[in-house]
Amino acid sequence: MGRIDEAMTAAKTQMTTPEEAFALAQALRDRACIAEALEIARAGLTLTGSEYRIYELATWTSDLAEGLGDSTTALSARITAFKTKPSFKDYRKIEDLAGKT
Repeated sequence: MGRIDEAMTAAKTQMTTPEEAFALAQALRDRACIAEALEIARAGLTLTGSEYRIYELATWTSDLAEGLGDSTTALSARITAFKTKPSFKDYRKIEDLAGKT
């Protein structure tokens, strides 16, 4: 677990792009560090990057948060995705998530 703690500490000061956050979040999820993956993903959504990468990270974050029962984060991330790349599918998902919060 020490390596995970080191990665989390380093990420908070060294992550500069959504791509970096997404890669780390996926690696953490793959190692069953789900809460940490969500924390990194949320932080990644505050970084500047290409709209495509932000959209990809936002939808992934929303799905992960929803699976964990975190409707507030799921909704917030899905709204970020929608603002980045509006779609009817995401609009409907926002409606669904808003009903759960």
